Amino acid sequence: MRSVLVAFALSAGAAPVAADAVDSYVQEQMRVSHIPGLSLAVVRHGRTVKTAAYGLANVELGVPAGPDTKFAIASMTKSFTAAGVLLLAHDAKLSLEDPIARYLQPVPETWKAIRIRHLLSHTSGIKDHFFDFPFYPPVPSISGLNRRMEFNDEALLKALTDAPLNFEPGERYAYSGSGYVLLGTIIRRLTGRPYGDLLQERIFGPLGMNATRLIDLDDVVPNRAAGYRWRDGALRNGGFTGQTFSSAADVAMLTTAGDLAKWFEAIDRDPLWKSVLAQMETPGTLADGGAVTTPLGGSYGLGWFLTSYQAEAVGGHTGSFITGFASAMLRLPGRGLSVIVLTNQHEANPSQLAYGIIGLYESDLRPPHDMKPEPDAAPDLTRRVEGFVKDLVGSGGGAFEGVAPVLRKRLVGYPKPPEGERPEVSASFIATEDLRGRTVERNGSRIVRMSHYKVVIGDEPVCLTFYFDDRGLIAAHSGY
Repeated sequence: MRSVLVAFALSAGAAPVAADAVDSYVQEQMRVSHIPGLSLAVVRHGRTVKTAAYGLANVELGVPAGPDTKFAIASMTKSFTAAGVLLLAHDAKLSLEDPIARYLQPVPETWKAIRIRHLLSHTSGIKDHFFDFPFYPPVPSISGLNRRMEFNDEALLKALTDAPLNFEPGERYAYSGSGYVLLGTIIRRLTGRPYGDLLQERIFGPLGMNATRLIDLDDVVPNRAAGYRWRDGALRNGGFTGQTFSSAADVAMLTTAGDLAKWFEAIDRDPLWKSVLAQMETPGTLADGGAVTTPLGGSYGLGWFLTSYQAEAVGGHTGSFITGFASAMLRLPGRGLSVIVLTNQHEANPSQLAYGIIGLYESDLRPPHDMKPEPDAAPDLTRRVEGFVKDLVGSGGGAFEGVAPVLRKRLVGYPKPPEGERPEVSASFIATEDLRGRTVERNGSRIVRMSHYKVVIGDEPVCLTFYFDDRGLIAAHSGY
């Protein structure tokens, strides 16, 4: 693969990182992961200290990726849709406690308790147009909506309301892109204009994000990257999604790493954006007063994932689109560091790349996937970790043995696979760290040990970190 470094900048006040350390690391990871093109940005204490682009934006035409290459960022769009809603709330145009029935009609009685906040925090119970079909058992009233075809807001609303809710509003967390599609509809009905106009006028324009726009399949878009997938040992073109889904408020943004860096700069410097982010990164609360918890053990605020990494707080979002893209943006507030990684390969792991880059800026935060595996001195804990993950994905007995009571109460499993399909799970030990000399708490437990594992779920490898309390119980977990 031809790899071209097109843009590179490093500020004088940045951490002492060798000029080629990140570049060498990223290009090697691209080779291993079959990533055609990639763009990144690093923001430190409100200043962009590095932007870079590598590889090819279009493989067939041999077009290099550059600083102006626009990538589809898929679900990272949700963070900006959430920010747009919070700006409307700041202007007193709406309240997060407004029932969505005020803006969406007709809706069934079961929807009357759903608030805007529920849509933002994935706690509405509304079925997800990706997870609930077609990959999982189809819901008849939803499966009639083909993502390749066009339909209007009313048709989508009818399909969603015809289907039963997955749970009572506020009962638990379950990722639902449909909720964010409906937020786009609410913005349009409230303002009388497409939701993209709000994002342009309140976010993209004021912040100088001039390369950022929403997907339009009909438009000729200069510097738009082509999307790819790695399937059956070969690079292939990404799949097709029709305009309705491609332009919806859950996945629609096309942008550059440099433009996203401008938003992160504003988050660190501008009082309004600091206030908006403070709301986004506040963990959601369920109807019973418990914290919103995701399958990987973190929480979710408003358009913002919240998790732990090496005992550090992390916020941000990821996105992947079957059209051939995968991206991540991560923020470590305790280190004043944010990393953005955009790729045009659907099967890439941009979070892994981002954590690898973080490790080059913060030497004590070396990612587990880059660690040399140590001898496993506690195989009983490894077996417990393996059993824990089996229970999470529905391959085990569901007993969650050796789990602290608070975590057990908050656990949320992965989306249920089709009946009869239970993925194989294996766990192998990587490394451990004694935390008794530090004050680290998770879910009300004092953490004494942090251990990293490579876990394979089906054929997908992930890195998971488990936090053990002084009783040897699993008190928390996180991963990428």
